[in-house]
Amino acid sequence: MSETTSTFIIPPQIVTRVDVSRMIRELETINNELTAIEARAKVGVKTAVQPTISPRLGDFLVQNKLSLQTAKQREALLAALQNLKNTAPVIHM
Repeated sequence: MSETTSTFIIPPQIVTRVDVSRMIRELETINNELTAIEARAKVGVKTAVQPTISPRLGDFLVQNKLSLQTAKQREALLAALQNLKNTAPVIHM
């Protein structure tokens, strides 16, 4: 993944670092579920249930044309979101 935090399109629902943290937590959960599904598929267990994605994360993925198909893509996105969370400006009003 060649995207950096400066190239992300942030949907209007994502306002604070807490929102980014929620996306990170959701993405970690989805990554764990998809990894488990892939492991089960290797031993012949068929799983029809795919993890659900929240509207917030779904909008983020669509607007940035990102995919969660491979573990490498998910890990790269997690790292980029973690960087976004750590470098996002804080505005006090």
